[in-house]
Amino acid sequence: MSALTVLRDMQNRPWTPNIGADALPAPNADLKRFYEQGVIEFLTGKRQLTLENWNVWVSEFDRLGGFAWEGAGIEMAEKESYLR
Repeated sequence: MSALTVLRDMQNRPWTPNIGADALPAPNADLKRFYEQGVIEFLTGKRQLTLENWNVWVSEFDRLGGFAWEGAGIEMAEKESYLR
């Protein structure tokens, strides 16, 4: 696969601006590990992607600090005018 071909393909795709994402609070190590492990399990089929399994995963994510992390990110983004 040519790097130039990949670049041109990516340049033709729609993008969502991600300005300031690197300035937002980072998740703690446990939350990051849980998130990454969950994504891998759903993508590989180790965990079947059903509405019930998804809701259980989101509930656990929130319990581990995901809800607070999301709130902190929204608060910071609004403060820095990344969101309106």
